[in-house]
Amino acid sequence: MTPVYKTKLRQQTFIAVCLYILLKRYFSSR
Repeated sequence: MTPVYKTKLRQQTFIAVCLYILLKRYFSSR
């Protein structure tokens, strides 16, 4: 695996986690 691919994957995972947390908080606050 190339470092660029790893970084890209990590970035996507980070974004996905952020979105998941935001959605969770949004739905729990409703």
